[in-house]
Amino acid sequence: MENPEVREMVLPTLRGDYAAVGRYRYIAGDPLHCPVTALVGDRDREAGVEEVRDWEEQAPEGGFAFRVFPGGHFYLVRGIAGVVSVVSNRLAPAAGTGPRR
Repeated sequence: MENPEVREMVLPTLRGDYAAVGRYRYIAGDPLHCPVTALVGDRDREAGVEEVRDWEEQAPEGGFAFRVFPGGHFYLVRGIAGVVSVVSNRLAPAAGTGPRR
């Protein structure tokens, strides 16, 4: 953020993200019409395990997958291979290619 050009490029996006988060209010509705996969770090202070597990309420019957990885909010930095594996395996049936290993 010390570089003025980088700061000028990044700050509008950050401001927009914070504004959107500040205005968001959940409105209950029907479950989604697509499978939901929720991933979380077991020590995430921003989105706890139980909070992320609540996404199951938004998934259709039998369409929820949940995976807890070791780490905090940025668990995927170290666990990227596991994240890619979970996402690939969840997307493969939709692509008609079956699960991958």
